[in-house]
Amino acid sequence: MHFYAQIELEEILNEHSKDTGEEHEEFDRNESDDDFSSDHPSHSKKQENFCENFHGISPPPAMQQKCKGVSDTEDGMPSKYTCYSCGEAESQTCIICPVHCKPSYEQMRAGVPFYPNILSTTPAKGAKVICDSITFVCTNCIAQYDQELHEIQQEFIKKNTIKNVAPRIPLPEIVPCFVCGSNVSTKFNDSLVYAAKSGKKNPMFVKLETHKCTWSSVPLTCGFTYVCKSCQKSLEEMLELQEKSSV
Repeated sequence: MHFYAQIELEEILNEHSKDTGEEHEEFDRNESDDDFSSDHPSHSKKQENFCENFHGISPPPAMQQKCKGVSDTEDGMPSKYTCYSCGEAESQTCIICPVHCKPSYEQMRAGVPFYPNILSTTPAKGAKVICDSITFVCTNCIAQYDQELHEIQQEFIKKNTIKNVAPRIPLPEIVPCFVCGSNVSTKFNDSLVYAAKSGKKNPMFVKLETHKCTWSSVPLTCGFTYVCKSCQKSLEEMLELQEKSSV
């Protein structure tokens, strides 16, 4: 079991912004045989660990209920998962697991890579995408997609781990909204605002670049940040007015 000092993690986060004042406690990293280095073939990862590295379960009902077009049953859980790539339904011979398509604090806490090219491909019929950042892929198809580690993960590996095993970084579950400073949960990706959206620069992210960030909010240099629903709505209204006035 390995222990990582609080100061080392803070030094990495501070490289992205002078305003990152998060405090992190020491933590234990569970030993894993999975190698997530960029030069390591995806297909060589053990299939059983592919699911376990997302904490072994599908996203919680609370996350799914927050996202449009996800709930198939009364309790908010899809009745059956379908592979985003091949469209095969989950079965005893087809293992389907949730994968992160974009970087986030939750993705880095799980100690897994993200797959940036998945959502740029045409989804199979019945495929689900949660909060524009998480989908479901079978273990047979995942090898065809490139995987990446966020810069924070790469720096953390250099300073704290042996080989290229992605650690579970203890990033905070609650952070200030980038705009107003109110508490925002990082466990649900519906509060995430990414630099890019559908392969293009996200207008909301561009708008945030002109806004002064609140203390200890996630810096834009991470490529994403967290904005509360109220502020997201205000930003959307501002962008809509700008678009109408430019016509």
